[in-house]
Amino acid sequence: AGPSPRAMGLPTTKGPGPNASTASPWAPPGAAAPMAKPMPAASQSSGGPLSAADELVAKAHELSTQAQSDQEFTQVVDLCRQAQVSQPNPTTAQYAKHLIAWSLNRRGQLKAEAGDDKAALQDFDEAIRHDATCWRAVHNRGVLLAQDSQFEKAFDDFSRTIEMNPNFAKAYSNRAALFMVANNLDAALHDYNRAIGLDTKVTRVDADVRV
Repeated sequence: AGPSPRAMGLPTTKGPGPNASTASPWAPPGAAAPMAKPMPAASQSSGGPLSAADELVAKAHELSTQAQSDQEFTQVVDLCRQAQVSQPNPTTAQYAKHLIAWSLNRRGQLKAEAGDDKAALQDFDEAIRHDATCWRAVHNRGVLLAQDSQFEKAFDDFSRTIEMNPNFAKAYSNRAALFMVANNLDAALHDYNRAIGLDTKVTRVDADVRV
């Protein structure tokens, strides 16, 4: 058998849970869910009337600051996609792309917490297609792949997460769990020590790896 859900940082039972839970990989321990990025300065302070694309992205941004449900994150995505076909300027187009990825990742989190791993994986994949730098979606996809015993792909995602955000402790502890599965104890110890150095709440005892 592969790593237990607990080894991947997931609750041991399915069901919705708070994104700020220290047992969840969806956010750093003790941290709230990430907020959407601020509106691009060009859209806020241009001094002239906003374009149709700017207005749509502004509406999407406002909704993203309060979105909590699957439907609300879907609305954010839809507004951004409307903006993308409304001749946006390069700054607005780039922001819309990032906001789509952020929203898809958040929607995927909700689906994973509700036990719909297949739909969650689709959202994480789509988020990464929109924004390859969306490290949370890469990490979240890795967690689901590891739970599905797709260890090689999961390992790649955890390593890629570390490359993009070398200060995210959970990525190290999750990769360490996979090193344990591969019986590479030295590498596992190195990653666990790195995780503990970044977050003292992460411990090797918490791994509970079953090989």
